[in-house]
Amino acid sequence: MEKDRLEKHEVMQYLREYNEQEIFYQQYQQKKQDYQSLQLFLKDYDKHNLMHKQIYIEEFLQNGQNEFEKEDTMWLGQEKDIEVRKYSRFMPQLSAIHDFFEMIYVLENEMYVEVEDKKMTLKSGDIAFIPPDTIHKPIVMENTIAMQIMIRKSTFQKVFLKC
Repeated sequence: MEKDRLEKHEVMQYLREYNEQEIFYQQYQQKKQDYQSLQLFLKDYDKHNLMHKQIYIEEFLQNGQNEFEKEDTMWLGQEKDIEVRKYSRFMPQLSAIHDFFEMIYVLENEMYVEVEDKKMTLKSGDIAFIPPDTIHKPIVMENTIAMQIMIRKSTFQKVFLKC
C-alpha cells in the first residue's frame, strides 16, 4: 500500500530541521559579535540574492522596516493570495510594517511579538493576527516552530468583506 500523505510527526521533523535562512541567520548572529568577522562573512553574500531568498539583515536593509511595506516585496511578483512560511529561528529582531495581513501560528514552544510597543508571549497553539500598517517585531527562539501566514489585503477584503 502506497502512502500518499504525510504524518504529523514527519511534518514536524521537517520543520525542526534548519533551512537555508536559519543556517545563514545562525552564522550571522555568531559573526555579529565581531565587526571584522561580520564584514568578512557578509563579503561572500550578494544583497539582492539574500533579499530574493527573504533573508533580511539590517546591514542590507536600506529603508529599515519600510523594506517590508508592500505586498510585492513579500510575494516577489507572484500571483498567490496567501503565502505560508516557517518563521526563521535566529533571525534578527527587526521591526516590520506592511500593507497585508499577517497571522502567526506557534506550533511548538513559544515566541514573542512586539506589536506597537506591547510585548506578547505566544505559546504553542496560539495565533496572533496583525492587520496591515501595524509596526511589529517577531522574536523567535531557537527551539520555536512558528508559521507566518501572509494574506493580501485584497484577498482578505474579497473573502471576508463580501457586501
